[in-house]
Amino acid sequence: MKSLELLRITGPLFALLPFVADAQAPSTIVGDGVFVQYINGTPPLVSYGYSMFLPANSGNAYQLIGIYPAGRNGGTYSYTATGSNTGQAIQNDTTDGVTFLLNLTFSSATQGNFNGTTISPPGYYQTGNFWAAIGTAPKSVAGMSLRCTVVDGLYPFAPSGNFTIAFPTSGNTYTVVGDGVVANSSGTYSYSIFNRSTALLQLNDSVTGATSVYVGFSTATSGAYAAEHPSTSSGFQISTFSVLDTTPPTVTISFPTAGQRCSNSVFTVSGKATDNEGIAAVYYQVSGQGWNVATTANNWADWSGNVTLLPGTNIIQAYSVDNSENTSPISKRDLYFVLQAPISIQINGSGTVSPNYNGQMLEIGKSFSVTAKAAPSFVFTNWVVSTNWIGGVMSNSPTLGFVMQSNLTLQANFVKISPPTLSLARQGTNVVLSWPTNIVGFGVESATNFLLGGWNTNYPSPVVVAGRYTITNPITRPVKLYRLVKP
Repeated sequence: MKSLELLRITGPLFALLPFVADAQAPSTIVGDGVFVQYINGTPPLVSYGYSMFLPANSGNAYQLIGIYPAGRNGGTYSYTATGSNTGQAIQNDTTDGVTFLLNLTFSSATQGNFNGTTISPPGYYQTGNFWAAIGTAPKSVAGMSLRCTVVDGLYPFAPSGNFTIAFPTSGNTYTVVGDGVVANSSGTYSYSIFNRSTALLQLNDSVTGATSVYVGFSTATSGAYAAEHPSTSSGFQISTFSVLDTTPPTVTISFPTAGQRCSNSVFTVSGKATDNEGIAAVYYQVSGQGWNVATTANNWADWSGNVTLLPGTNIIQAYSVDNSENTSPISKRDLYFVLQAPISIQINGSGTVSPNYNGQMLEIGKSFSVTAKAAPSFVFTNWVVSTNWIGGVMSNSPTLGFVMQSNLTLQANFVKISPPTLSLARQGTNVVLSWPTNIVGFGVESATNFLLGGWNTNYPSPVVVAGRYTITNPITRPVKLYRLVKP
């Protein structure tokens, strides 16, 4: 059966395909793959069915692929825009020797309806709808995933339903994931360009077997296809599709910067997100406390959100989601919250503390140390570490190490000691100097005059005799003055 060769789209398919509000007849249809639906016709022309009109990329040659139930032919054509939304085409079918006159009315720049009559032989007519694929077919479908919505079909194809067909980045295999109406399947494929906008997929499918699919791209990411089953006379499927975005978005954290420290409990996290198709949202969280949606004022080129920090290291995380629900890897940044508190240090007795942190703001959780030193005639006894001066733990070491915490109080205790007594006794031509052994760390010095000074420290270490430190020294002239000194 013969058929007029422009394309048809009605009902749901017509609604699903891209629509341009201003009807505008194109100046040329060279290289445009045209989907045709036949609505009415006089025999032997079909009154229902689909075909694809495929003009060459240059010149005036065409091929007509009958999808259902129209046959195939080829020849030459001419096309003229006759008005703002009308055009006329003459098709010379050299296969069957038929010449058609087609009057076209455009509802948009890419779709509309037609009515046609035969010039030779005269007396036959045909009407229908068409949609033109005006995009550019990609050189390869490797790495692409198509989300398809079935508009019409006959066994072994599904007449309705939705499915996704995915082509790996390498090899010649594919997989189909259907919605239950369309069955899951897999197979191998070959891909070739028919003209600028249309390509041919030859499938060897696990469900439908050998299948020819004519794919027309209206844009780089959408279009329609017509599939036929070569081994049957009636199997076909018509569907629209969109190219799924499989490229994940990116997200970066600008603030905090690497290794940043802050002293405020509330911090504004910010960053940037990018994607080839568009960002839908950015999510962020602190230390695993739960994801929050960020805010943006420029369509996610920049984003921000507030977090409440805990003392110490806080782990900031963020990820983005694009309009195809692809997610980015999670970005991570550590932020150290420096929580400070004042420390109180007091001295009981006479002495010094170094460094003297009393009243200063110290970082909670950080380690510090202080050293107590007794004043003359005093001795250090202990440190008392407490909270708000209540209770406490004692340390006998002059150097105290501590970890800063809220309301920390330290007290250094010193006690006054009585001056040690140095005893002198004559023993023949010697003088014996002695003092109690509980007086430690002292040494003997001598001089001949208090006023002149010049104390001599060149004395041996004492020995213990009868429970006392003892030094024996010869008696000399002039008279010597002796004292005990603690360095």
